[in-house]
Amino acid sequence: MALVRKKPRREDMMRVPELDPPPNFDARVRTPGEAFLNAHQNPTNQDFRTHTYWTRVHTEMYESYNGICSYSASWMPRAGDQAPTPHSTIDHFIPRVIEPRLAYEWQNFRIARRDMNENNGENMDIVDPFHIQNDWFELDFLTCRIKASSTAHSIVRPRIARTLQILRLNDYPIIDQRVGVIGDFVHGRVDSPTIERLFPFIAREITRQKIVQTLIPALRAVYP
Repeated sequence: MALVRKKPRREDMMRVPELDPPPNFDARVRTPGEAFLNAHQNPTNQDFRTHTYWTRVHTEMYESYNGICSYSASWMPRAGDQAPTPHSTIDHFIPRVIEPRLAYEWQNFRIARRDMNENNGENMDIVDPFHIQNDWFELDFLTCRIKASSTAHSIVRPRIARTLQILRLNDYPIIDQRVGVIGDFVHGRVDSPTIERLFPFIAREITRQKIVQTLIPALRAVYP
């Protein structure tokens, strides 16, 4: 596995730090974006495809967030990389066609795996990784699926369920990825620091659920 340098700690579907935009963001993204929006009062997705100024800060956003997807908490190669893991993209949390004026605003960007971005589409019914609470999600190590934690308030639990469904966080191939990571860990093929760097939510759950102390022998029988 490729390693990435340490950045602000984040967890799967847990609060992601809101970082400042990179230098010259206005000149590179917002100003040309506003000019485009002033000339196109109701832009379509087709219009936006030829004015993707947000891609100019893809590198900075990727590096600022340590290459970790805001939604799946899994490391991803950068766009254009030929590795099998889905490429990184910039997702507009509030879709461009719903609120065009946020299309070129840094606070509306989330770094995301391409499949997470495509799964989200123009949906407005997922929880925002910038604003969720840190204990809303937990990992079932026997099924490798994520679920709402017992501490998540009943008011937010339906939206958590919709988020898992919309983003397909419990579908394949992401389940396969978790199986591989956990299997490598319980059999000693990968160490804890690597898990923490590349899959911080899994690392958090290993610690929170005390997997090393309680479930390693059982999980070795489950995971290859």
